[in-house]
Amino acid sequence: MKNFTKKTLTKNLFFGTLVTLLIVFISCEKEETITDLDTDVITASRGYTNEKNLQVETIAENFTEIGKDGITVDKKGNLYVSVFGLFQGINGAGTTVYKISKNGTITNFVTDISGPLGSAFDKRGNFYVIHNNNGGGSGDILKVSPNGTKTTFATIDGFPSGLAFDKQNNLYVSNFASSTIFKIDSKGNSTEFATDERFAGTVGIDFDRKGNLIVGNYITADILSITKKGKVSLLATIPDVGSIGGIEVVDNIIYATGIVSNQIYKVTMKGIVSVFAGTGSGTSLNGDLLEATFNNPNRIEFDKRTKSLYITEYSGVGIRKIKLY
Repeated sequence: MKNFTKKTLTKNLFFGTLVTLLIVFISCEKEETITDLDTDVITASRGYTNEKNLQVETIAENFTEIGKDGITVDKKGNLYVSVFGLFQGINGAGTTVYKISKNGTITNFVTDISGPLGSAFDKRGNFYVIHNNNGGGSGDILKVSPNGTKTTFATIDGFPSGLAFDKQNNLYVSNFASSTIFKIDSKGNSTEFATDERFAGTVGIDFDRKGNLIVGNYITADILSITKKGKVSLLATIPDVGSIGGIEVVDNIIYATGIVSNQIYKVTMKGIVSVFAGTGSGTSLNGDLLEATFNNPNRIEFDKRTKSLYITEYSGVGIRKIKLY
């Protein structure tokens, strides 16, 4: 299983095979490290003047659930983490989204859902999370109001994986098992926003300053940009990463998690790629950016209030945090 390659993955883009390959990547490749990433690429971009002083730390260390996936933050700074869980058939066995308060208290937020993945808040404080119906060929987008009422907001064909809102409160959905990015308006009506064969396998999703939608392909490690009119372009391909778990755009810099390589990458809008954090060792040690380690870093979220990146680890304990400013 250690010799499973990207070339093998790209030959199989049908729904069932894709999900099976996702299982294999996570469960069998986590000890793989990057050894031959071009040195010029690594050193070409160091965005913050104080980056050498940035630290990786662990919060909520008693959060021991395996299979942590989507992460988002509310206006008060509370974190919400989806536990997709270990694979059971073609879906995750997880059933819960947890809330982590600013003081570290962990409570159940949404329960009785199947393999929860990406999540997001709208402008009114409603929480949205992906519930994948046991991998049955479609997924529900659940909406949880501030008073706790849970409803099905929309149903998307394929295997929806990531969520992002635009400034007009439209919700965009990446799709691991489809070549289409879907757009859902505030009333729950879904339409096809953009279609491209390179979208099959996408998970991470976010917007840049210009309103372009940025998506990361788990399988190919491509970072793609989609304009408001649906025009698609390739920004970069992260070499030898194995797979991209999630992406987050901060000050027009794209941060991407290497779930197999155990590193965090930084990608400029000109396509320059660098290693931002992590040695590649599959452990969870705190410290300086390039001395710290990650254990299958999965999704990533930026909190504007604390100026911090928060990272879930599929196999790690707790939540990792990098304060950028």
